[in-house]
Amino acid sequence: RLKCIRALMLDPPCASFQCSSSSLAHMELRQWQSAASGICYWCVILLVNDLIHFLNVSNHFSSMLTLVHIPIAANLALMALSVEEVQTYYPCGSALAPRLQAWKSMVAGRMPCCGYPASNALMLLYLGILSLQRASWSEQAVAFLGPVESLCEPFAYLWPTFSILAICLSLFGILASIVECLCCRREHSGSKGDGVKTD
Repeated sequence: RLKCIRALMLDPPCASFQCSSSSLAHMELRQWQSAASGICYWCVILLVNDLIHFLNVSNHFSSMLTLVHIPIAANLALMALSVEEVQTYYPCGSALAPRLQAWKSMVAGRMPCCGYPASNALMLLYLGILSLQRASWSEQAVAFLGPVESLCEPFAYLWPTFSILAICLSLFGILASIVECLCCRREHSGSKGDGVKTD
């Protein structure tokens, strides 16, 4: 904020644009993280739903493939979830937030790419594209209604809805990450220019 005020005194129009665009991109990413986390939990439920069906019909290959993607979706849900949101809005958030932070630090330490919103957006895009086959019933093996989808008629559209939301959210997350990166680079170059002028 002090950088923005200082830059505003030196160059008002440019500085105000940089500050507003940077804060807007950061706000968009935080909103995206909350939505992406919810979508990924949705994906976990649908994958478990499919796993039950594949086990019942003895489709071992599809069962293994589905089983592999359950922890991927669950991990993405945790990595996209904001620690501040958990601490503020979740029941027992003060106890859950440190555990979530520890999990995110552990995963990011072993796989550094998982700590970036752009990586989470790409993973969500992967899950969205992968689910298109299931959503469109493109093959006989995936043309079925699982236990959850059979509960009521609207639930039959859970997979198509997930696919659309996942792809749209992932593209929005990628765009927000690019905007934030450009704003940070512009602010960094602006601070370097201020340093040169000061010298």
